[in-house]
Order: sequence, then C-alpha cells, then structure tokens
Amino acid sequence: MFQIRRIRAIAAISAWIPIIYGSTAFAQSFTTPVEQTVGGVIGQALSAEYRFQNANPEPIIIQNVALSGPHCHARFTQKPILPGRNGSIVISCTLNEPGYFYRSAQMTLLSGRPPKARTVTLSLRGELRARTAEDDCSTVRLDQPGGSMAQIIHDMPSVRQVTGSCSFQTAVQMYDAWRIRHENFSPAQYSSPVELDYRIQRKTGGLSLDGGFIHKNLKELLANGACPRSYFNSTDGTDADEIFYRDLAKDFAWESNASDALAFEHKLAKNTFLYRLNPSPNASILQQSIVRKNFISFIAETIPPTCRQDHRLYTYHPYRVLNHDYSKRIFGFKWHESNGVKKEINAELDQGLRDAMPVGISYCSSVLYAGKSFEEIVSGDDTGCGRHASTVIGRRKNPKTHACEFLVRNSWGSSSCYAKDWSCIARTSQVWVDADTLANSIFSVTRMAEPNR
Repeated sequence: MFQIRRIRAIAAISAWIPIIYGSTAFAQSFTTPVEQTVGGVIGQALSAEYRFQNANPEPIIIQNVALSGPHCHARFTQKPILPGRNGSIVISCTLNEPGYFYRSAQMTLLSGRPPKARTVTLSLRGELRARTAEDDCSTVRLDQPGGSMAQIIHDMPSVRQVTGSCSFQTAVQMYDAWRIRHENFSPAQYSSPVELDYRIQRKTGGLSLDGGFIHKNLKELLANGACPRSYFNSTDGTDADEIFYRDLAKDFAWESNASDALAFEHKLAKNTFLYRLNPSPNASILQQSIVRKNFISFIAETIPPTCRQDHRLYTYHPYRVLNHDYSKRIFGFKWHESNGVKKEINAELDQGLRDAMPVGISYCSSVLYAGKSFEEIVSGDDTGCGRHASTVIGRRKNPKTHACEFLVRNSWGSSSCYAKDWSCIARTSQVWVDADTLANSIFSVTRMAEPNR
C-alpha cells in the first residue's frame, strides 16, 4: 500500500496546552503536534494520531470528538485516563477528490469533581493525488509493527486447529485484533476458540460450521464476549486450546468402539487439568459421544459452561460486522465475482497500517495445495473444495513475478508450505498466495467496521 508519510506541520516537540478553571489546572501534555499534515491517494485512508499525557491530578475522560467535514471518523481512548497516563485520538479520512483538504476536530474533555468540560481543537490537512496502477498492489503488512495483527503473531506465530474449528480460530483472532487496536490489551487476555466453539455448537445443535459463519461468530463475541484462553489453563500453564486442538481431538478421532472409549475415558480421568474443569462428567454420555464420534457432545461434557459473564472479555468499542456472500448459494456454488472479492479485500487493506483490520475469508482450502492450477468451481456442489476459513493480513507484489499476492494467516500449524507456487513465512502459519487465484476460491468476505462507517 502507498506508504502514508506524516509531514509534521510544526516542530516535533511536546506541545503543552493548559486549560485553567480558576485556580485548578486542567492540562494535558501533547506528545504529538495538534496540527498535522498528511499526503496520500484518493480512495485510501489518511490518518493521524494525536497523543497526550494527563497532567491533571484528576482522571480525564474524552467525551466526544466532533469532526468538521464528511468522510472522516475518529476513534479515541474510551476509558478514563488516569493522572500521568496516556490517551490518544486517531482521525481517519477517506476522500475521493484530488487536491488539498482540511479537517478540524473539536475534542471535548471532562475532568474534576463535579466534572467540567473543555474543548481542544485538532486539525488535519494535506494533499491527495490521483490513483495509479502501482497503488493497486502497494505493500501493507498487518503482521508488522504498528499493524493490528503484529502482537498476536508475535505471541502466537502459528495456530493449529481440528476439523470444523477454522471459523472460530478466524473469528477470535479478528476479535482480538480489534481489541488490541482500540483498547489496552494484555497477552493474558487472548480469546479462546475452544470455548467459542463449544458455545456456538450448543446453540446450533452441532451444525457443521466448516469454513463459514465467521460473521455470526463475530456477532456472538460482540454480544456476549469471549472467554480468555488463560481461564482454562492448567496449573502448570498448559493451554486448554492446545490440549483440545492438538492432543485430545487427535486421540478422539481414533476411538472406534466401546473398549476404546473406556480406555480413552481412563486416559481423561488421569488428566488433572480436565478434572479441574469438570470433576464429575457424565460417564455414560462421555462414552456414547466417543463411540458415536460426537465431538460436540464430548467437549460439552468436558468443558462445562463455567466461564461466567464477569470473567468474559468484552470490547468497549463496538463494531459493525460486514459480510458479503459472493456465491449464488452458499456451499452450492454457481460462481462468482472475483473482482468484487479483490476490491473488498483491497478496500480494507487500503485503510493503511494504522486502521486496517484482518479480513475474514471463507474459501476452498484446495487452492493452497493446487497452486495456480486451481480453477473456479462451477458445478452445483463443492466437491474437492475443502471449505475453510482464514484471515487475509497483507498484500504485496511478488518480487520475482510482480504479480499481486495476499498474505493468508492459516490455522494448520507451521509444518507445511503447500503448493510450490506459494511462499510460506518460516515458523508461522502465514502464506503468500496469488491474489487472483485466491479470489477465485473465496465465497464469502467478512470485515469489521466502526459503527459510523
């Protein structure tokens, strides 16, 4: 993506803005200019961040940020900013006319007892140029510093799922990326795909969710929050998600009769971690679920609904879920508008490193193995498709072929590099895939957006 360069309009030194109420100072120390200049391309997001430190003896609340013109939005620190702590406001504009522009923002602050209000004026100006062919595949990497996926990939370079859990893995990573971008975030607060899997499967009666319904998962997380991965950790720190998605699910798949089920039950009984979660599972249901290979019933008995509302991770910054189905009928493909798929993914990535969020895609996983030989599915079924869900977190021009590629964050671990046509990033779950070929395999795109966008 075109790299937006911030051209500082004033000296890059701290600017003090004291606001006085009688003898009580109402002050914040801005560590970035309150007037900023940016440059960019029409149709791409231009953004600037304004950071300040609370120099008051009382907390400060940012009550509102009112913008002077259309096609702009602001996001800002939602929680009270304690004395000595930092707050920030990010103003983003997506404009479609070349030339100079100017926007101002009136930031309303509250502080004191009783609360008193005061406004601070921020400004954003710059110049937009016409879009060129080069801009359609400019580089953007959300896994790099400053990107919404950088912390997640730093802490969890690769993820591994079991069959049917890809949409939960995708949704919780998108949810956590949103929380990281908009709120103070601790690594101990990553969301559990296992608990979301359990919750959704119980609500749907075990309906198969292979490669679909990312948008429904995101709506569930927005409404009812996520259970933290750490909540299910064992006393030795073992992660429940790893236990279920790596060990138990693998063993479960091999049990085929009552004697195997009994042996597996004994194995479970020796697991102190699982005993802590549910010390008295229903033995009959547990055995039946193993014999019948009903993994949903199995995890329902093993992970009870113990994650209370007050333990869940909520976002303080609501989002809208945008979902676009690009197939005539889901999982019965009559294909397809790949240009629309690329346009929607590019629209998100064009928001820039500061604002872009990972894009959820439901697609045919066979594209990862078939390489450029993958063809659009035109029949009335999805035979050979391998319904799957992942996120797109980057874009680049291939350094050798100069073709545009998307960076896919997959959930199959880091052991396989798929087709020789694609390039994997070592020791991660990420793979570069030709943008046109990937678009031909996608049947649904899911994005997260600000409520007012």
